[in-house]
Amino acid sequence: MKVNRNIWLWMLALLSLAACQQEVKHLKGRGYKVTGAVANCEGCEVKLQLYDYNQYKYVQQTPIRVDSVKNNHFTIKGRTTRAGFYEVHIKDKATGQPMVAIIYLPATAVHLTADTKGLVPGEWQPVQSELHAAGRPGSFDNISITSNSPVQAEITKYFLLQDSLVVEYLKKEKKTYAAYRSTYDSGNPKLINAWADSVRDLPNKLPLYKAYAADLFIRQHPQSEVAILAMLENYHEKTTNYRFYRYFNALPLSRQLTFYGQALARKLNLSNKPARSKQHWVGSSITYLKGKTPAKAELDVKKIFSQNKYTLLTFWASWNVPSRAQMPEYQRLYQQHQKQGFEIIAVSFDQDYKAWTQAIADEALTFQHVSELKGEDAFEYRRFRIRDIPFNILFDNRGTMVAVDLTPQEVARKLKQNL
Repeated sequence: MKVNRNIWLWMLALLSLAACQQEVKHLKGRGYKVTGAVANCEGCEVKLQLYDYNQYKYVQQTPIRVDSVKNNHFTIKGRTTRAGFYEVHIKDKATGQPMVAIIYLPATAVHLTADTKGLVPGEWQPVQSELHAAGRPGSFDNISITSNSPVQAEITKYFLLQDSLVVEYLKKEKKTYAAYRSTYDSGNPKLINAWADSVRDLPNKLPLYKAYAADLFIRQHPQSEVAILAMLENYHEKTTNYRFYRYFNALPLSRQLTFYGQALARKLNLSNKPARSKQHWVGSSITYLKGKTPAKAELDVKKIFSQNKYTLLTFWASWNVPSRAQMPEYQRLYQQHQKQGFEIIAVSFDQDYKAWTQAIADEALTFQHVSELKGEDAFEYRRFRIRDIPFNILFDNRGTMVAVDLTPQEVARKLKQNL
Protein backbone atom coordinates (compact mmCIF):
# COMPACT_ATOMS: atom_id res chain seq x y z
CA MET A 1 0.00 0.00 0.00
CA LYS A 2 2.86 2.34 0.87
CA VAL A 3 4.55 1.61 -2.47
CA ASN A 4 1.33 2.40 -4.34
CA ARG A 5 0.97 5.67 -2.42
CA ASN A 6 4.54 6.66 -3.31
CA ILE A 7 3.90 5.82 -6.96
CA TRP A 8 0.82 8.04 -6.94
CA LEU A 9 2.80 10.87 -5.35
CA TRP A 10 5.48 10.58 -8.02
CA MET A 11 2.85 10.54 -10.76
CA LEU A 12 1.21 13.63 -9.26
CA ALA A 13 4.55 15.44 -9.16
CA LEU A 14 5.33 14.49 -12.76
CA LEU A 15 1.88 15.57 -13.94
CA SER A 16 2.24 18.90 -12.13
CA LEU A 17 5.69 19.42 -13.67
CA ALA A 18 4.36 18.52 -17.11
CA ALA A 19 1.45 20.93 -16.68
CA CYS A 20 3.85 23.65 -15.56
CA GLN A 21 6.13 23.04 -18.57
CA GLN A 22 3.13 22.96 -20.90
CA GLU A 23 1.91 26.27 -19.50
CA VAL A 24 5.35 27.86 -19.95
CA LYS A 25 5.63 26.41 -23.47
CA HIS A 26 2.18 27.81 -24.27
CA LEU A 27 3.03 31.27 -22.94
CA LYS A 28 6.58 31.50 -24.29
CA GLY A 29 6.85 33.42 -27.49
CA ARG A 30 3.48 35.12 -27.22
CA GLY A 31 3.35 38.66 -28.46
CA TYR A 32 3.03 41.72 -26.26
CA LYS A 33 2.54 45.44 -26.68
CA VAL A 34 3.45 48.03 -24.07
CA THR A 35 2.50 51.65 -24.66
CA GLY A 36 3.01 54.67 -22.49
CA ALA A 37 2.21 58.34 -22.06
CA VAL A 38 5.03 60.10 -20.23
CA ALA A 39 4.84 63.77 -19.32
CA ASN A 40 7.90 66.00 -18.83
CA CYS A 41 10.28 63.40 -20.26
CA GLU A 42 10.74 64.05 -23.96
CA GLY A 43 13.55 61.87 -25.35
CA CYS A 44 13.71 59.68 -22.24
CA GLU A 45 14.97 56.13 -22.81
CA VAL A 46 12.49 53.30 -22.14
CA LYS A 47 13.69 49.72 -21.52
CA LEU A 48 11.81 46.48 -20.96
CA GLN A 49 13.76 43.83 -19.01
CA LEU A 50 13.14 40.55 -17.22
CA TYR A 51 14.92 40.52 -13.86
CA ASP A 52 16.60 37.28 -12.81
CA TYR A 53 15.95 36.84 -9.10
CA ASN A 54 18.41 33.93 -9.10
CA GLN A 55 21.42 35.96 -10.20
CA TYR A 56 20.50 39.55 -9.22
CA LYS A 57 20.86 40.68 -12.81
CA TYR A 58 18.83 41.19 -15.92
CA VAL A 59 18.51 37.97 -17.88
CA GLN A 60 21.07 38.16 -20.66
CA GLN A 61 19.21 35.88 -23.02
CA THR A 62 16.15 38.10 -22.79
CA PRO A 63 16.02 40.59 -25.66
CA ILE A 64 16.04 44.06 -24.10
CA ARG A 65 13.49 46.17 -25.90
CA VAL A 66 14.38 49.84 -26.11
CA ASP A 67 12.41 52.86 -27.23
CA SER A 68 12.42 56.56 -26.49
CA VAL A 69 9.66 58.96 -25.56
CA LYS A 70 8.51 60.95 -28.60
CA ASN A 71 5.71 63.47 -28.37
CA ASN A 72 5.15 62.22 -24.82
CA HIS A 73 4.53 58.63 -25.96
CA PHE A 74 6.40 55.34 -26.47
CA THR A 75 5.59 51.86 -27.79
CA ILE A 76 7.46 48.61 -27.19
CA LYS A 77 6.47 45.44 -29.05
CA GLY A 78 7.92 41.96 -29.07
CA ARG A 79 7.49 38.35 -28.05
CA THR A 80 8.03 37.05 -24.53
CA THR A 81 10.89 34.67 -23.87
CA ARG A 82 9.43 33.84 -20.49
CA ALA A 83 6.07 34.43 -18.84
CA GLY A 84 6.59 36.53 -15.75
CA PHE A 85 7.32 39.89 -14.15
CA TYR A 86 9.08 42.46 -16.30
CA GLU A 87 10.45 45.85 -15.37
CA VAL A 88 9.82 48.95 -17.47
CA HIS A 89 12.61 51.48 -16.93
CA ILE A 90 11.93 55.08 -17.94
CA LYS A 91 15.24 56.90 -17.66
CA ASP A 92 14.91 60.62 -17.15
CA LYS A 93 17.77 62.69 -18.56
CA ALA A 94 17.48 65.29 -15.82
CA THR A 95 17.73 62.89 -12.86
CA GLY A 96 19.98 60.31 -14.51
CA GLN A 97 18.00 57.54 -12.78
CA PRO A 98 15.08 55.42 -14.01
CA MET A 99 11.52 55.25 -12.85
CA VAL A 100 10.66 51.57 -12.57
CA ALA A 101 7.30 49.83 -12.98
CA ILE A 102 6.64 46.11 -12.76
CA ILE A 103 4.32 44.59 -15.35
CA TYR A 104 3.26 41.04 -16.11
CA LEU A 105 3.76 39.54 -19.57
CA PRO A 106 2.45 38.11 -21.81
CA ALA A 107 -0.27 40.70 -22.25
CA THR A 108 -1.45 42.19 -25.51
CA ALA A 109 -2.37 45.56 -24.07
CA VAL A 110 -0.32 47.22 -21.33
CA HIS A 111 -0.42 51.01 -20.93
CA LEU A 112 1.61 53.17 -18.56
CA THR A 113 0.83 56.77 -17.66
CA ALA A 114 3.77 58.52 -16.00
CA ASP A 115 5.05 61.95 -15.06
CA THR A 116 8.71 62.59 -14.22
CA LYS A 117 8.01 66.03 -12.76
CA GLY A 118 9.18 66.30 -9.17
CA LEU A 119 11.54 63.33 -9.21
CA VAL A 120 14.66 63.72 -7.09
CA PRO A 121 17.96 63.83 -9.08
CA GLY A 122 20.29 60.94 -8.34
CA GLU A 123 17.66 58.79 -6.59
CA TRP A 124 16.06 55.54 -7.73
CA GLN A 125 12.32 56.04 -8.23
CA PRO A 126 10.44 52.78 -7.47
CA VAL A 127 7.03 53.91 -8.72
CA GLN A 128 4.52 51.11 -8.99
CA SER A 129 0.96 51.97 -8.16
CA GLU A 130 -1.94 54.37 -8.54
CA LEU A 131 -1.83 56.37 -5.32
CA HIS A 132 -1.88 59.65 -7.19
CA ALA A 133 -4.94 58.58 -9.21
CA ALA A 134 -6.59 57.45 -5.97
CA GLY A 135 -6.10 60.93 -4.56
CA ARG A 136 -3.83 59.83 -1.71
CA PRO A 137 -0.42 61.40 -1.09
CA GLY A 138 2.53 59.03 -1.14
CA SER A 139 5.98 58.25 -2.47
CA PHE A 140 4.75 56.25 -5.46
CA ASP A 141 2.33 58.62 -7.14
CA ASN A 142 4.08 59.20 -10.49
CA ILE A 143 2.76 56.31 -12.54
CA SER A 144 -0.32 54.17 -13.21
CA ILE A 145 -0.68 50.94 -15.18
CA THR A 146 -3.55 49.30 -17.02
CA SER A 147 -3.34 45.83 -18.56
CA ASN A 148 -5.55 43.06 -19.92
CA SER A 149 -3.63 40.53 -17.80
CA PRO A 150 -5.50 39.57 -14.59
CA VAL A 151 -2.12 39.18 -12.86
CA GLN A 152 -1.49 42.92 -13.30
CA ALA A 153 -4.52 43.72 -11.14
CA GLU A 154 -2.98 41.65 -8.33
CA ILE A 155 0.37 43.44 -8.78
CA THR A 156 -1.47 46.74 -8.34
CA LYS A 157 -3.23 45.44 -5.19
CA TYR A 158 0.10 44.38 -3.71
CA PHE A 159 1.84 47.69 -4.35
CA LEU A 160 -1.18 49.72 -3.22
CA LEU A 161 -1.03 47.81 0.05
CA GLN A 162 2.71 48.42 0.27
CA ASP A 163 2.26 52.10 -0.54
CA SER A 164 -0.37 52.57 2.15
CA LEU A 165 2.02 51.20 4.78
CA VAL A 166 4.93 53.22 3.42
CA VAL A 167 2.78 56.35 3.78
CA GLU A 168 2.29 55.40 7.44
CA TYR A 169 6.06 55.01 7.78
CA LEU A 170 6.61 58.45 6.24
CA LYS A 171 4.15 59.97 8.71
CA LYS A 172 5.98 58.31 11.59
CA GLU A 173 9.32 59.48 10.18
CA LYS A 174 8.07 63.06 10.01
CA LYS A 175 6.78 62.93 13.60
CA THR A 176 10.04 61.40 14.86
CA TYR A 177 12.17 64.10 13.24
CA ALA A 178 9.85 66.81 14.60
CA ALA A 179 10.04 65.34 18.11
CA TYR A 180 13.83 65.13 17.90
CA ARG A 181 14.13 68.77 16.84
CA SER A 182 11.79 69.83 19.64
CA THR A 183 13.71 67.75 22.21
CA TYR A 184 17.04 69.07 20.94
CA ASP A 185 15.88 72.60 21.65
CA SER A 186 15.00 71.59 25.24
CA GLY A 187 18.64 70.89 26.10
CA ASN A 188 17.81 67.69 28.04
CA PRO A 189 20.71 65.25 27.29
CA LYS A 190 18.76 62.07 28.16
CA LEU A 191 15.80 62.96 25.95
CA ILE A 192 18.09 64.10 23.15
CA ASN A 193 19.98 60.79 23.19
CA ALA A 194 16.73 58.80 23.32
CA TRP A 195 15.25 60.57 20.31
CA ALA A 196 18.61 60.47 18.51
CA ASP A 197 18.48 56.67 18.79
CA SER A 198 14.97 56.70 17.32
CA VAL A 199 16.16 58.85 14.40
CA ARG A 200 19.15 56.55 13.74
CA ASP A 201 16.85 53.52 13.76
CA LEU A 202 14.40 54.98 11.23
CA PRO A 203 16.11 53.60 8.07
CA ASN A 204 15.80 50.08 9.51
CA LYS A 205 12.04 50.45 9.93
CA LEU A 206 11.07 50.97 6.28
CA PRO A 207 11.90 47.37 5.22
CA LEU A 208 9.73 46.17 8.12
CA TYR A 209 6.72 48.07 6.79
CA LYS A 210 7.25 46.69 3.27
CA ALA A 211 7.71 43.13 4.53
CA TYR A 212 4.54 43.41 6.59
CA ALA A 213 2.68 44.58 3.47
CA ALA A 214 3.96 41.48 1.65
CA ASP A 215 2.79 39.27 4.50
CA LEU A 216 -0.68 40.84 4.49
CA PHE A 217 -1.00 40.42 0.72
CA ILE A 218 0.07 36.77 0.80
CA ARG A 219 -2.47 35.96 3.52
CA GLN A 220 -5.19 37.52 1.33
CA HIS A 221 -3.93 35.88 -1.90
CA PRO A 222 -2.04 32.71 -0.85
CA GLN A 223 -2.20 31.02 -4.28
CA SER A 224 -1.32 34.11 -6.32
CA GLU A 225 1.72 34.31 -8.57
CA VAL A 226 2.24 37.78 -7.12
CA ALA A 227 2.61 36.20 -3.67
CA ILE A 228 5.91 34.74 -4.89
CA LEU A 229 6.99 38.18 -6.15
CA ALA A 230 6.14 39.69 -2.75
CA MET A 231 8.26 37.05 -0.97
CA LEU A 232 11.17 37.47 -3.40
CA GLU A 233 11.23 41.20 -2.73
CA ASN A 234 11.15 40.79 1.07
CA TYR A 235 12.73 37.42 1.89
CA HIS A 236 15.75 39.15 3.51
CA GLU A 237 13.60 40.69 6.28
CA LYS A 238 14.03 38.35 9.26
CA THR A 239 10.85 39.39 11.05
CA THR A 240 8.59 37.88 8.38
CA ASN A 241 10.64 35.50 6.24
CA TYR A 242 10.07 32.55 8.57
CA ARG A 243 6.40 32.82 7.54
CA PHE A 244 7.42 32.85 3.88
CA TYR A 245 8.84 29.37 4.39
CA ARG A 246 5.37 28.14 5.33
CA TYR A 247 3.62 30.11 2.60
CA PHE A 248 5.95 28.62 -0.02
CA ASN A 249 5.28 25.06 1.15
CA ALA A 250 1.53 25.75 0.92
CA LEU A 251 1.78 26.79 -2.75
CA PRO A 252 0.67 24.34 -5.45
CA LEU A 253 3.54 22.30 -6.87
CA SER A 254 3.06 23.97 -10.26
CA ARG A 255 3.79 27.34 -8.62
CA GLN A 256 6.82 26.03 -6.72
CA LEU A 257 8.36 24.68 -9.93
CA THR A 258 8.11 27.95 -11.86
CA PHE A 259 11.10 30.16 -12.59
CA TYR A 260 10.14 32.42 -9.67
CA GLY A 261 9.21 29.55 -7.37
CA GLN A 262 12.65 27.99 -7.80
CA ALA A 263 14.30 31.38 -7.27
CA LEU A 264 12.39 31.81 -4.01
CA ALA A 265 13.34 28.30 -2.86
CA ARG A 266 17.02 29.24 -3.30
CA LYS A 267 16.59 32.53 -1.44
CA LEU A 268 14.91 30.80 1.49
CA ASN A 269 17.61 28.13 1.43
CA LEU A 270 15.00 25.37 1.45
CA SER A 271 16.23 21.84 1.84
CA ASN A 272 14.38 18.64 2.68
CA LYS A 273 17.57 16.64 3.21
CA PRO A 274 18.69 16.65 6.84
CA ALA A 275 22.39 16.21 7.54
CA ARG A 276 23.39 12.74 8.69
CA SER A 277 27.06 13.41 9.49
CA LYS A 278 26.63 13.11 13.28
CA GLN A 279 25.01 9.67 13.49
CA HIS A 280 28.06 8.33 15.34
CA TRP A 281 26.93 10.43 18.32
CA VAL A 282 24.16 7.92 19.06
CA GLY A 283 24.97 6.34 22.43
CA SER A 284 26.67 9.48 23.79
CA SER A 285 25.16 11.50 26.62
CA ILE A 286 25.10 15.00 28.14
CA THR A 287 24.38 16.18 31.69
CA TYR A 288 24.02 19.96 31.29
CA LEU A 289 23.24 22.83 28.93
CA LYS A 290 24.69 26.34 29.01
CA GLY A 291 22.41 29.34 28.95
CA LYS A 292 19.27 30.35 30.78
CA THR A 293 15.52 30.17 30.33
CA PRO A 294 13.36 33.18 29.38
CA ALA A 295 12.80 33.57 33.14
CA LYS A 296 16.61 33.82 33.44
CA ALA A 297 16.93 30.59 35.39
CA GLU A 298 19.19 27.62 34.75
CA LEU A 299 17.70 24.44 33.32
CA ASP A 300 18.13 21.11 35.16
CA VAL A 301 18.66 18.92 32.10
CA LYS A 302 19.34 15.69 34.02
CA LYS A 303 16.06 16.07 35.88
CA ILE A 304 14.13 16.69 32.66
CA PHE A 305 15.67 13.60 31.05
CA SER A 306 14.86 11.41 34.05
CA GLN A 307 11.23 12.57 34.20
CA ASN A 308 10.49 11.75 30.56
CA LYS A 309 10.80 8.74 28.29
CA TYR A 310 12.05 10.93 25.42
CA THR A 311 13.37 14.49 25.27
CA LEU A 312 13.99 16.25 22.00
CA LEU A 313 16.81 18.82 22.01
CA THR A 314 16.19 21.08 19.03
CA PHE A 315 18.40 23.98 17.92
CA TRP A 316 16.83 27.05 16.37
CA ALA A 317 16.76 30.87 16.23
CA SER A 318 13.92 33.34 15.89
CA TRP A 319 15.48 34.79 12.72
CA ASN A 320 16.21 31.44 11.01
CA VAL A 321 13.51 30.54 8.48
CA PRO A 322 13.62 26.71 8.37
CA SER A 323 14.14 26.18 12.10
CA ARG A 324 11.39 28.58 13.15
CA ALA A 325 8.98 27.07 10.63
CA GLN A 326 9.35 23.72 12.40
CA MET A 327 8.37 25.10 15.80
CA PRO A 328 4.57 24.87 15.35
CA GLU A 329 5.00 21.23 14.27
CA TYR A 330 6.99 20.48 17.42
CA GLN A 331 4.37 22.28 19.53
CA ARG A 332 1.68 19.98 18.11
CA LEU A 333 3.82 16.91 18.86
CA TYR A 334 4.43 18.21 22.38
CA GLN A 335 0.72 18.69 23.03
CA GLN A 336 -0.06 15.20 21.70
CA HIS A 337 2.62 13.29 23.65
CA GLN A 338 3.51 15.38 26.71
CA LYS A 339 1.41 13.27 29.07
CA GLN A 340 3.00 10.11 27.67
CA GLY A 341 6.47 11.25 28.71
CA PHE A 342 7.73 13.52 25.91
CA GLU A 343 9.54 16.83 26.48
CA ILE A 344 11.22 19.34 24.19
CA ILE A 345 14.11 21.66 24.99
CA ALA A 346 14.60 24.37 22.37
CA VAL A 347 18.15 25.78 22.37
CA SER A 348 18.16 29.19 20.70
CA PHE A 349 21.09 30.86 18.95
CA ASP A 350 19.52 34.28 19.23
CA GLN A 351 21.44 37.28 20.51
CA ASP A 352 18.51 39.53 21.28
CA TYR A 353 16.46 38.57 24.35
CA LYS A 354 13.35 40.44 23.18
CA ALA A 355 13.39 38.87 19.69
CA TRP A 356 13.83 35.41 21.22
CA THR A 357 11.04 35.70 23.78
CA GLN A 358 8.73 37.44 21.32
CA ALA A 359 9.15 34.55 18.87
CA ILE A 360 8.30 32.08 21.65
CA ALA A 361 5.13 34.08 22.41
CA ASP A 362 4.19 34.53 18.74
CA GLU A 363 4.46 30.80 18.07
CA ALA A 364 2.70 29.94 21.39
CA LEU A 365 5.47 27.50 22.36
CA THR A 366 4.90 25.92 25.77
CA PHE A 367 7.87 23.55 26.03
CA GLN A 368 11.29 24.30 27.59
CA HIS A 369 13.58 27.03 26.23
CA VAL A 370 17.18 28.00 26.88
CA SER A 371 19.67 30.38 25.28
CA GLU A 372 23.09 31.90 25.92
CA LEU A 373 22.10 34.88 23.71
CA LYS A 374 25.48 34.72 21.98
CA GLY A 375 24.46 33.60 18.50
CA GLU A 376 27.12 31.50 16.80
CA ASP A 377 29.57 32.36 19.57
CA ALA A 378 27.54 30.25 22.00
CA PHE A 379 29.25 27.36 23.78
CA GLU A 380 26.54 24.94 22.64
CA TYR A 381 27.06 26.00 19.03
CA ARG A 382 30.67 24.87 19.26
CA ARG A 383 30.02 21.83 21.46
CA PHE A 384 27.50 20.32 19.06
CA ARG A 385 29.50 21.47 16.01
CA ILE A 386 26.49 23.21 14.52
CA ARG A 387 26.86 24.12 10.87
CA ASP A 388 23.24 24.82 10.10
CA ILE A 389 19.87 24.81 11.78
CA PRO A 390 17.38 23.25 12.24
CA PHE A 391 19.25 20.44 13.97
CA ASN A 392 18.06 18.14 16.76
CA ILE A 393 18.97 15.21 19.00
CA LEU A 394 16.55 12.78 20.65
CA PHE A 395 17.47 11.57 24.17
CA ASP A 396 16.10 8.76 26.33
CA ASN A 397 15.38 9.01 30.08
CA ARG A 398 19.04 8.40 30.93
CA GLY A 399 20.24 11.36 28.85
CA THR A 400 21.60 9.07 26.12
CA MET A 401 21.32 10.09 22.47
CA VAL A 402 19.09 7.66 20.56
CA ALA A 403 18.71 9.55 17.26
CA VAL A 404 20.28 12.56 15.56
CA ASP A 405 18.87 15.13 13.13
CA LEU A 406 15.34 13.86 12.59
CA THR A 407 12.64 15.59 10.58
CA PRO A 408 9.43 16.43 12.51
CA GLN A 409 7.74 13.56 10.65
CA GLU A 410 10.44 11.13 11.79
CA VAL A 411 10.10 12.33 15.38
CA ALA A 412 6.33 11.77 15.16
CA ARG A 413 6.79 8.22 13.86
CA LYS A 414 9.31 7.37 16.57
CA LEU A 415 7.01 8.67 19.32
CA LYS A 416 4.03 6.78 17.89
CA GLN A 417 6.05 3.55 17.88
CA ASN A 418 7.60 3.87 21.35
CA LEU A 419 5.21 5.81 23.61
